Amino acid sequence: MNVHFGARERRRAIAAVAAVAVAVAVLLTYTVVSTRKATDDVVANVSSVYLGELSKQVAFRFDASVEGKFSQMEAVATGLAAVAPQSRGEAAAYLTAQARRDNYAFLSLKTDDGGYIVADGATGFCGEGDHVPSAYADGRTVSLCDGLIVLEERMEPVSLGDGRAVAVVCGLSAKGVGDCLDLTLFDGFSRTVVIDRNGVCVVSDRDSELEPGDNLFDCLSERVAYSDGGEAHVREVLARGDTALVPIAVNGLDEYLYFRPLDQTDWYLCSVMPCSAVEGDIGDLSGTITVNAAIVGGAVLLFMLAAFLVYYRLAKKSTRLLAEEKDRAERAFAEAQQASLAKTDFLSRMSHEIRTPMNGIMGMTAIALESIGDDAKVRECLEKVTLSSEHLLSLINDILDMSKIESGKIEIKYEAFDLATFIGSLAAVFRTQAAERGVAFDTVVEGSVPESVVGDPLRLNQVVYNLMGNAFKFTPEGGRVTLLIERLDDGEDGRLWLRFAVEDTGCGIEPEYLDKIFGSFEQGDASIARRHGGTGLGLAITKRFVELMGGRIRVASVAGCGSSFAVDVPFEEAGDDRLVACDPVEPKAAAPVTCQAGSYDFSGAHVLVVEDNPLNQEIAVELMRMAGADVETASTGREAADAFAASEEGWFDLVLMDVQMPDMDGYEAARAIRAMDRADARTVVVLAMTANAFTEDEERSLASGMDGHLSKPLDIRSVYATIDGFLEKRRREGR
Repeated sequence: MNVHFGARERRRAIAAVAAVAVAVAVLLTYTVVSTRKATDDVVANVSSVYLGELSKQVAFRFDASVEGKFSQMEAVATGLAAVAPQSRGEAAAYLTAQARRDNYAFLSLKTDDGGYIVADGATGFCGEGDHVPSAYADGRTVSLCDGLIVLEERMEPVSLGDGRAVAVVCGLSAKGVGDCLDLTLFDGFSRTVVIDRNGVCVVSDRDSELEPGDNLFDCLSERVAYSDGGEAHVREVLARGDTALVPIAVNGLDEYLYFRPLDQTDWYLCSVMPCSAVEGDIGDLSGTITVNAAIVGGAVLLFMLAAFLVYYRLAKKSTRLLAEEKDRAERAFAEAQQASLAKTDFLSRMSHEIRTPMNGIMGMTAIALESIGDDAKVRECLEKVTLSSEHLLSLINDILDMSKIESGKIEIKYEAFDLATFIGSLAAVFRTQAAERGVAFDTVVEGSVPESVVGDPLRLNQVVYNLMGNAFKFTPEGGRVTLLIERLDDGEDGRLWLRFAVEDTGCGIEPEYLDKIFGSFEQGDASIARRHGGTGLGLAITKRFVELMGGRIRVASVAGCGSSFAVDVPFEEAGDDRLVACDPVEPKAAAPVTCQAGSYDFSGAHVLVVEDNPLNQEIAVELMRMAGADVETASTGREAADAFAASEEGWFDLVLMDVQMPDMDGYEAARAIRAMDRADARTVVVLAMTANAFTEDEERSLASGMDGHLSKPLDIRSVYATIDGFLEKRRREGR
C-alpha cells in the first residue's frame, strides 16, 4: 500500500513538475517572443527617429552648400556684368580669375547659341544628353554629369561681342561635395548617399562603395534581401516622393535603409544603418530580463509568480526610463533648434544693422567720388560717412560689451566723481538731441542729492545713455522725455541710494513683452526692429551693468502712452556736504574741437609712426604731416626700437605705436625703448594706436611704459587733441 502510494505520489510529483515545466516553458517562450517583438518595435522606432533627424541635418548641409554655390555664381554673374567683356576671350580670362577663388571642377558661361565658355577658353564641357537637369528652386537647375554635380544659374544676358552670356554653369566634384557634407552619421555606423528617384547615385564621399553614376538598386539586388515589400515597393515610395524606413538583410546582418526626399530637388538622401547600432543597449536589457526569467523558472511556482511581478515592474520601469530618455533627447533637440533659430535671428539682425551703416558709407563714398570738384557735395557726403561710421562703431561696442559681460570680464570701479557736473553734462547732451528730434526734454532733481559720490561714472553714464537713447528713439516729434534724479532712503548698510528714472510719452510696450525686453537680442516685437532698428542688446547691457553695480532696474509702460524706466543704484558718499541744485547747471561749453589739421601746429615735432598695416600707416603719416610734423616710419616693433636707438638723443618727440605687429609687438617695443640707456628714452611720448579698445588693453599699454592709448578706428579730433596736449606739455617743460 505504501509502495503503491509512493508510486502514485511520484507520478503526481512528476506530473506537477511537468506542469510547472510546461508552464515555465510557455511563460519563457512568451517572455522571449514578446520581449523580442517589443525590442524590434523600439529599435525600428528609435532608428526611424535618429535616422530622420540626422538625415535632416545632412539635408540642411546639402541645401546650404548648393545655395552657397548658387550665391557665388550670382556674384560671378554680377561681376561679369560689371567687367563688361568685349569678347569671349575676355570672358574666359574673367572666369579664370574667378575659378581660382573657389573650389570648382569647372566654371563656364552658357551663351545664347547653346555653347559654353569655360575658364581655359574652351567652348564646351559635358555633351548634350550626358546629363539630365533636375529642377531647383527659383528656376535653377542641378544635374549629374561624369561624376560632377553641374549647377546652372540663369542671369541677365551680358554681351560678349559676338554673342551673349545667358547663364553661369559650374561643376563640383560629387565626391568632394560628399566629403564636405560629412556623410558619416551615428559615430561611423551609418552612411548616406544622395540618389535620384531612379536610384542613380548623385553624391557620395570617398569612403563609399557607391560611385556617382552607379545605381543603388543594382548594387542592392546582388547582396540584399528585403524583409518586406521588395525593390518594387521602394521604387514606388521614391516615385511618390515619400519618406520610408526599409528593413533589409545584408550577408545575414539586419540593417535599415532610410529614404528622405530633399526639399529643393527631386533627389533623395539614402542612409543605411545596422540594427545593432541601436539595438545593442536595448538588446542587453532584453537579454537581462530573459536570464532573470529563466532563473526564476527554476524555482517554485510561487517564486515564479513573484519573479513575474518583479519582471513586470522592471519592464514597466525600463519602458518609462526609455520614454523619459527619448523625451529628454527630443527636448534637447528642440532646445538646440531654438538656439539655432535664435542665432540665425541674431545673425540676421546683425547683418541688417551692420549693412545699413555700411551701405551709407559705401554709397556716400561712391557719390563723393563722382562729385570730385563739388566741394560742398563732397563735404556733405563725408559728413554722412562719419555719422554712419560712428553708428557702426557704436554697434560693435554694444556687441563687445555684451561679450565681456557674459565672459565675466567687466569690472566695476569705485571712484569719487562730481555728480553735479555729471548730471549737467547729461542734460546738455540730451537737450541738444531733444531739439534735433523736436521733443521736449526736462531734467529734474528731487531730494538731497549730494554733489559728489563714489561709484562708477563710466558704467552709470552708459546706463543713462542707453535708456535716454531708447526714449528718444521711440518718442515721436512733439512728445516729451524726462530725466529724473532723486535720492531714496539710505540702505541698511549706510550706503546712499539714488534713482535715475527716464520717462517718455512714446509708443510704450505691450504687456506680454515686459518680461522679455531685458533679454539679449529681444525687442518688443519684430515690427520694432523693422521700424526703429537696433539689435535688442541695449537693455540687456543696461540691466547687467545695473546688477554689477549692485542696483536694480524696473519698467512700467502703457502701450500707446509711454514708458518709465527706473534705475536704483547704491553709492558711497564722498564727504562733500554740498547738494545738487534742483536745476543743475550745465558745464560751461568748451571751445569746439575741430578735426581740421590747420587748427593744430606740430611744426618742428619729429614723430615715429610704427604700424605694420600699410593703409593704417599711410593714414597716420598723412594726419601728422597735415599738422606740420616731420614723420618717420617703422613696420615692426623691432624696427621701431632700432630706429629710436639709431637717432640722435632728443630727436623724436612722439612715437605712435601699434600693438599687434610681427617680430616684436608694441608692448615689447615700448619696454625696449624705455630700457635704453639714454635720457630721452624715459621722456619721449609713446602713445598706443591700436584696435584693442577694452579697458584692460589701455591698462596694459600704460603698464608697458606708454603714456596714452588711442583706439582704432581713430577719432581724428581726439587724436589731434591728445597729441597736442602731450606736445604742449613737452614745450612747457623745455624738451
